[in-house]
Amino acid sequence: MICFSLLGMGRSTPLTKEVERMVGRESPDYVKISFAAAITLGVSPGKFFRGAKLYCLNLLLTYEDGCIGKCAYCGLSNARKLRSLNERSFIRVDWPTVPLSEVLKRMESERCAHVRRVCVSMITNRRAREDTLTVVRRLKEKTNAISSLVAPTVINEGWLGDLKEAGADKVGVAVDAA
Repeated sequence: MICFSLLGMGRSTPLTKEVERMVGRESPDYVKISFAAAITLGVSPGKFFRGAKLYCLNLLLTYEDGCIGKCAYCGLSNARKLRSLNERSFIRVDWPTVPLSEVLKRMESERCAHVRRVCVSMITNRRAREDTLTVVRRLKEKTNAISSLVAPTVINEGWLGDLKEAGADKVGVAVDAA
């Protein structure tokens, strides 16, 4: 795989092992990012086929106690008995956990100049409502194009107004069937 640096030096700048081992890596201070976002941000090495670019960074809230949903297809389900949070993976592909501050810092780099939108996805967790608002507010400092994929079982109409006020301009509700 070919890697690119934040400064165009020819290699990625992965997170330090010290940061990777930090305990208590939960939202809102930490988020999971899609593998494509990790490549785009320079967190993971790799490149896209034929020079394709990722235009939307996908972020996912993360908690030690996980998601209370029991969706059979999802690697985050608490119904799956796994030893640690790091073994849980959203759609069963790598979603590295990184500090939100690192995402924000790397969004300012030239390698992310083409990124047009950020999507913040909730999981079904009692802390997700407030943490989604916090993450969206922090992202608003860097971009005006913020989507939120919401968990309808933990929100209400008033909260949707709060989400808009925080800075989200689009809302999605995933409807999955397994």
